[in-house]
Amino acid sequence: MRIHINPVCNLGDFLNSIPVLSGIAKAHGPVDLLLRASMRQFRGLPELLMHQGMFSSVSFDDERDPSRYLTVHSITREDQGSPSRPIETCRFENFVRDSYGLEFEVDDSFRLKVPDLGIAVPAGVHAGDRWARSAVTDGRRKALVLENLPIPNFIDFGRDMLENAYIISRVQPPFISTFTGVSNIADLLGVEHIVAWEDSMSNWDGRPIEYSFRKHYYADRSGRLMHVNEVEEMLRCAT
Repeated sequence: MRIHINPVCNLGDFLNSIPVLSGIAKAHGPVDLLLRASMRQFRGLPELLMHQGMFSSVSFDDERDPSRYLTVHSITREDQGSPSRPIETCRFENFVRDSYGLEFEVDDSFRLKVPDLGIAVPAGVHAGDRWARSAVTDGRRKALVLENLPIPNFIDFGRDMLENAYIISRVQPPFISTFTGVSNIADLLGVEHIVAWEDSMSNWDGRPIEYSFRKHYYADRSGRLMHVNEVEEMLRCAT
């Protein structure tokens, strides 16, 4: 089955589609996946996806003819088939069901697979902050939320995503991030993680920050929402 994820171009939103794509692949066979060309900015994304065993191909839409693919996005109703499932994942699910009538079950048991890369992971707390680079970051949310916290190790976005996923899977818990793609990687890995927020993020599209958390993370996994001041206090008490 050929699927074009469009107009989604943010890493976090895209990763919310993975349990849906996994469910489709289990029901209908491997997916030939087409991504927005702008998703190239996430270094190594096709390699990470191909390692999941659910895609026959991962390409960008300036390499293939998008008209030959089913377009899938999340701009639709928010009805939740499962109360623990992220709202954004439910939106992808609802779009596929409403638009194409496909029979499938969302793969809520999906866990991101990473090979043993043998990378040395330093001891201590690890974090993944939101970049300030405009070419990569969705500017609607604040970048560098964690920069002033006493955290010794930050994810290097110059690495391939497969390498960073490996590191996140092996860090001393909890992994600390904010509303950005690496926190979705942690959630899909099943890693204990904290999603930090600060006051400017407290209201998003007229909804409280708790809605943003429910929108992007599984309620029955190991993610927690914490104000950045609480995270700072936790870190200082641990030293």
